[in-house]
Amino acid sequence: MKTAYQVVGLSGRRVAGHLNMPEFTFMCPNNPDLNGELLAHLEKIIKRGIFDGIFLDRMRFLALSNDPVNNLSCFCSHCRAQAQADGLDLSDIQNQIKHMLTSNKGMLQFIEMILSSGKSEDLTPPQIALGKFLDFRAESITCIVRQTEKLAHDYGWKVGLDCFSPTLAYLVGQDLTILDGIGDWIKTMTYLHKFAPAGLPFELNGLLESIKRNKALGVDSMSKWLSQITGLPIPNKQEILIKNGLSSSALEEELS
Repeated sequence: MKTAYQVVGLSGRRVAGHLNMPEFTFMCPNNPDLNGELLAHLEKIIKRGIFDGIFLDRMRFLALSNDPVNNLSCFCSHCRAQAQADGLDLSDIQNQIKHMLTSNKGMLQFIEMILSSGKSEDLTPPQIALGKFLDFRAESITCIVRQTEKLAHDYGWKVGLDCFSPTLAYLVGQDLTILDGIGDWIKTMTYLHKFAPAGLPFELNGLLESIKRNKALGVDSMSKWLSQITGLPIPNKQEILIKNGLSSSALEEELS
């Protein structure tokens, strides 16, 4: 992967993925050079005539759960240009988000908003800025998915999408309400017991660790607060979440 394609975080530095692994390091969907290479490569594969469809994985940003402050992306020059075309000042938004993250209350508001669209009539200026940026991220992912879908459908291919579980989708830039109308089918990664990237226990524990690290809540109240935000039955003790995962009632909540 070309370093120039790699996403840029809130700090202005390029962000590596989980454990610095290439397969978990993400590229900017607003980079026209990347998009050109991606679509050209896909068309080359399609023209071989040996497949009937494509299953899109990793059409997202890196997860914010383990380190929401540093993993928030992308703020590269291509994103700034696209945001400006959309009427957004990414530098101002960047500063507003940084200010938001200077307080415990702001940190909790941040986590709540990355887990939901944060749409409310009573938002502070930093929350409004974060909401606009999260929507911009989701639109960026949707745009490249639409381009890929069109190319595949032009050749008669079927298109499947691999998406995060509904509770976690927004924090990776996936708007499931829109993606539901793209492609031919969706598989959501609603993994109740998988303690690895994309698994609900892994990502939720990452959020708990982030809350603990930033001392935004007392340890005894973290799981209860996150359960209220997500609607998921998160165990009171992190070690139970790590070892046993979530109960089957979480599946019902994710499918509702």
